[in-house]
Amino acid sequence: MGTHAAIARRISSDVIQFGNVINDGYLEYVGYVLQMYYDMPEKVEKLFSLGQLETLGAPGTEENSATMDRKTGTFCTRVWRDYCPHEICRSEDDIIPKVMFTDYYYLFDSDNHWYYIKPNLGRQKIPLVYALARMNYFKDNPESRPDIFGKDDADLCVRYEMEMAYLKEILFEYPKEDACFKEMLDSSGLDLQDVMAKLRKENFPLGRFYEKNKSLIHYFDRWSVFDVAKSSLPPVKVYLKKASEKHEETILWDIPKEPLN
Repeated sequence: MGTHAAIARRISSDVIQFGNVINDGYLEYVGYVLQMYYDMPEKVEKLFSLGQLETLGAPGTEENSATMDRKTGTFCTRVWRDYCPHEICRSEDDIIPKVMFTDYYYLFDSDNHWYYIKPNLGRQKIPLVYALARMNYFKDNPESRPDIFGKDDADLCVRYEMEMAYLKEILFEYPKEDACFKEMLDSSGLDLQDVMAKLRKENFPLGRFYEKNKSLIHYFDRWSVFDVAKSSLPPVKVYLKKASEKHEETILWDIPKEPLN
């Protein structure tokens, strides 16, 4: 209990509704319930009509007086503070939950798909269905997990892999297409192979990198988008944009759509 999540939905090109689910916000619970039970616009509409939530359960469980719903195995949905309306903002960049320490974001975008967004540095947007499948892959294939994580940390493995993919894109791929950034990176004097070797041993490598290399991170838009394929494989690519005065909504970015298996 007590792991906060933000859920959001894009209503139109310049209207986003968002709020909190206070408990069990991690991928394995809130992420799973959203993908399993709220995967269609009409179900999402009903979900958001309830207001912000203490706990999230399957549709209809808000009518159940019990703590758990036996049929679905989910908690019963409970509204927060009797009824707390969702917030409204004009851009995904303005999704800022009022509940502190909200560590998981989920966005139902205008393509009618849920996305998991790892907040804070380089808000990393990845299809929720892939994030869940990748988490299950780590559970079923413990030999594929990073050495620093134990058998019960499949959720953290997904977050770690996203951070490492983001860093690899910044340090090795993006400089090939942006001469200005390459010059900036070269002038930093970083030994890139050594940096990556050290970061692989960190639970939260992006935060550690940011401590000493803030300017390299701030070169980019606060958001990034992941291109993914099979759940047995890590992300294909991370798409980045140079920071600008006005953020372009990620749903408008030109991102190839790979089939998910």
